[in-house]
Amino acid sequence: MRYLRYWGILSGTLGLLLTASIIAAGAQAWPQRPVTVIVPFTAGGNTDGIARMTGQRLGEAFGKPLIIENRPGAAGALAAEAAAKSQPDGYTLFVAALPVLAVVPAISKVHFDPQKDFAPIGIVRYCRRTYSGDVLNSF
Repeated sequence: MRYLRYWGILSGTLGLLLTASIIAAGAQAWPQRPVTVIVPFTAGGNTDGIARMTGQRLGEAFGKPLIIENRPGAAGALAAEAAAKSQPDGYTLFVAALPVLAVVPAISKVHFDPQKDFAPIGIVRYCRRTYSGDVLNSF
């Protein structure tokens, strides 16, 4: 009986190791080629600067360059549409600002669905705006 229990533990462990090695062998390191980062605003602005600084650091970490592609126009809808129509292979990233995905689709006709066409992968920068009482009273 004791023999069967050890055999069960041993075979279960070997099965786990075999499965893990098969998964590891099938998984490829990402990225295999340069990654394109689409920015919905012109070069030189805040969003572009943040995308370029982040892209430089990520490129160094991954060992592959991140290509920053500025696509201004239509309040960011052109860039969002280009990102939505790109191959869903993980090699095109979109630096989305809240107005591009929330406001623009609400007030105009766009050729992308912010909820279906995009998947968030992280927050690059969060900016909380604060106003003093004097500024608010001046309006």
